[in-house]
Amino acid sequence: MTNKSSTKAPVVSLETPEVPAEPTPLEVFVEHQRKAFTEAGKAMLALLPENFQTHSEAAVKEAIEGYRSLVNKTLDDIIETLKKAKVEPEKPAHKK
Repeated sequence: MTNKSSTKAPVVSLETPEVPAEPTPLEVFVEHQRKAFTEAGKAMLALLPENFQTHSEAAVKEAIEGYRSLVNKTLDDIIETLKKAKVEPEKPAHKK
């Protein structure tokens, strides 16, 4: 008996590799505008004193907390009202 070695041929893919598409002119424009807006924001922040930035950030956080507590309280009141208004299904009368 002869011993045949089993070697498999390498698998060759017939699919063409994906070539990344070049960005469209609109995509290039939007990217430049995004970067310009970001840089303009940084420039505005650089004009403001550090204390102003610190206190304005604290003011925004406090405003958000105020709205958060208002919304949470309102949701709690709505849930409590819905629980009170919930109608229990009638239980069938048992036959004796």
